[in-house]
Amino acid sequence: KNHSILQKQQDSRPMELDKPPPAAASNTSREFGHYVVTSHKPGSTLVSCKCSFTASDAIDLIVVKSNRIEVRTLSSTTESSLLPLTVDVPIRGRITSLIPFNPPNNSTRTSHLFVLTSTCHYTVLS
Repeated sequence: KNHSILQKQQDSRPMELDKPPPAAASNTSREFGHYVVTSHKPGSTLVSCKCSFTASDAIDLIVVKSNRIEVRTLSSTTESSLLPLTVDVPIRGRITSLIPFNPPNNSTRTSHLFVLTSTCHYTVLS
């Protein structure tokens, strides 16, 4: 079967495309599927926590918004009331739970994040 595919591709004649099935007599208009997607990032906060995620001496605010994790670092040089965005991580799936933890014998002394999605898939970020 693979040889016939290769022969068709090597043939100099243009390949004929399959013709669409004829439309039903009662339905003369063509219907197309619709693809709907939002161009905005999620705005509502589902879960938030404070831990040392980026460095052992840093204070980080972890914010979960639907399928994204935002890491904002608090520093003494921040002049405004807004925390600068350090990391923005997309997650495949809707996040339902986030738990920071410090594993035993952690040489870096940074927190790890346990992330659980609505389909019961999980990951650990560090």
